Amino acid sequence: MLIRMPRIAGSLGLLFTFSLAACHDSTERNKTDAFSVADTAADDAPTRPPTDAAVSRDTPPSDLSSSRDVAADNPANVDIADGPIERTIVPDLESILDVGIVTTTSAEVGLAVWGSSPNDIWIGGKGGMLRHWNGSAWKDYPFFSATCLVVSIWGSSPTSVWAAGCTNTVAHWDGIQWQEQATPAGNRLLETMAGSADDDIWIGGCSGMLLRWDGHSWSDVSVGMLCHEAFWFNGRSDGWLVSINGSASGISRWNGQQWTEMDMTGIGEGRPTSLFATAIDDVWVGTWNGLYHFDGTQWGIPSAGTDIGKDRSSVFALWGRSSLDMYAGTTQGSHFDGTSWSSLPLAPGSVRGIWGEAVGETWFVGDNGFLGRVTN
Repeated sequence: MLIRMPRIAGSLGLLFTFSLAACHDSTERNKTDAFSVADTAADDAPTRPPTDAAVSRDTPPSDLSSSRDVAADNPANVDIADGPIERTIVPDLESILDVGIVTTTSAEVGLAVWGSSPNDIWIGGKGGMLRHWNGSAWKDYPFFSATCLVVSIWGSSPTSVWAAGCTNTVAHWDGIQWQEQATPAGNRLLETMAGSADDDIWIGGCSGMLLRWDGHSWSDVSVGMLCHEAFWFNGRSDGWLVSINGSASGISRWNGQQWTEMDMTGIGEGRPTSLFATAIDDVWVGTWNGLYHFDGTQWGIPSAGTDIGKDRSSVFALWGRSSLDMYAGTTQGSHFDGTSWSSLPLAPGSVRGIWGEAVGETWFVGDNGFLGRVTN
């Protein structure tokens, strides 16, 4: 299978210079905006987006490698190894429903969210966080290491959910338990996961890693030394992928047979973090320097009425039902109704992950241990 990935400026030596170290750095800044990784590639990175007050990106890397304070996260002194911890909440009866995750530390960061219904929601994040909402209470599933970032969750049904995190950990939920899955990831860092069906799932990561699940096994179709940051799929033959390597970035489209790079003329220098597409002529990409739109011919900053804001703030997450009903995560949650963007009164802290039903609720995870949902 021929796969053409985004062009990266510079020599082959530049690609290897950034390799895994640069990819790890991009993960910490793009996914959590909360950690700092001391490497050479970080010094060459573009200007960083504003730092959140509660979760600073200048936190030393030891914060990532050390376990969470079990006593602080578990004041009842429950042995999490004995089973899930149930957390009961009482939602507000407003259009904005805060189903706040019960935490005792503002350093908790949610990165991923996926669900099959309002009574079946999974979230993941810093500290190996993997939690499930059954419509009335939360349960913790201590599957991932406490030093792990659960960066992505995707599923096709309540009995087939996938989670990825750490360097090379992929797990599958069969409706009863989580089980680790063998993949060709090796020691490469996992960044993102998505699919179009239970037998068509993709994982992207660093060192050019692209893995594909066909319903029976994972195959390695990696190319180059890119770090693949985010997918969006509208079907088996319509997929999108954003990638980075150091200060270079690329966007590719999947037609069912191969990935083809797109001309990025018109997109600024901010690193891409997320994307949302309804068709070949309606593609949105979030970057550190705001939103960009592709109309089928060229990329550009959305028109004044459809741009996310005058400040062109960093966009960490995108999700939508259509071009008339789209959500973005910045230092807050925002909604686009086809005419203009409006802010959502969610808890303070950048929004890192968004998921919603085809019709109904939309869920948000992010900094400061918050979770929120919006009902239509």
